Amino acid sequence: HLQRWVMDRLAKDVVHEICTNQVVVTLHACVKELVENALDAGATRIEIRLRESGSELLEVVDNGRGVRSEDHALLATRHATSKIRKYDDLSSSL
Repeated sequence: HLQRWVMDRLAKDVVHEICTNQVVVTLHACVKELVENALDAGATRIEIRLRESGSELLEVVDNGRGVRSEDHALLATRHATSKIRKYDDLSSSL
């Protein structure tokens, strides 16, 4: 059974710690993050599409659960997440 996390905004001090310590700088890191998100959503099928080696398009499509309707408003909110509450959560097993 997969755990369902509640989405919420991160506290400013947590955002600051993350921003000063982690940046997605490569296509590889971006794809890895998107695939991990799909797996966290319970996906059993993941398609990755690149156009022009990712410079024009990077698309990850999966059959995971998706986002709960009550979390839709938070999708466009900066620093909203369902898995991190404090900086130490980055190194724990989520």
